[in-house]
Amino acid sequence: MKTHKLLFILLFISFISCESEIEDVTNTQIEISNEQKLLNYLLNELEFESSMIEDKGDAFLVDGVIEFPKKDFETTNKLDVTHSSKSTFKTIHRHRVSRRSSNHFYRTTRVSGFPYEGITGRVLNSGASGTVPLYYFENVFTKDGLFTRNRAEVPNLNAPWSGNPNRPFGYIYTRSASGRQPLYRYYSSRINDHFYTQNYSELGSGRDGYIFEGILGYTLR
Repeated sequence: MKTHKLLFILLFISFISCESEIEDVTNTQIEISNEQKLLNYLLNELEFESSMIEDKGDAFLVDGVIEFPKKDFETTNKLDVTHSSKSTFKTIHRHRVSRRSSNHFYRTTRVSGFPYEGITGRVLNSGASGTVPLYYFENVFTKDGLFTRNRAEVPNLNAPWSGNPNRPFGYIYTRSASGRQPLYRYYSSRINDHFYTQNYSELGSGRDGYIFEGILGYTLR
């Protein structure tokens, strides 16, 4: 009888031990799954090259500058870590002043009540190797938004502009690299509007009254 009791106790202890191991394995698998989702997001959604991504343990570091915390991604549990990483870069959203107006202005978030034309790119919040300051000014009358790397450009324009020439909007790369897109700049003197896009096919070498003014720099996708 004692032998049967001892055998039962040993079997019970073995069962509890196996259950604990299964739970540990399950937790590990969930953690790996979430980490893999974040990695897939960086590779497939933001289109960063694998060579640009460094595993820092609790976060992925992209291009030596942009940090994507794994914990934040696990908490949100969705394929968008823009908000968890917004302290590292700013997203540029393009709007029209009104349905009837072709003038454009730009914000770091989507503004309700104005025709929205999508994301124009992402710039760094702080300076890093290979970047220069990017300034943003806005015409107080037409609401035309002006991005420039030359803050002295504004006093030479014949219109009152709002903005801080001593505080950059962000920092933009000066050279092309994997994971970066050129930011094309156009200007229409007919309607006094500056236009910025990552998509060259929108206006090409210039059309619809817009003159192509070149590549302002390179933004993150």
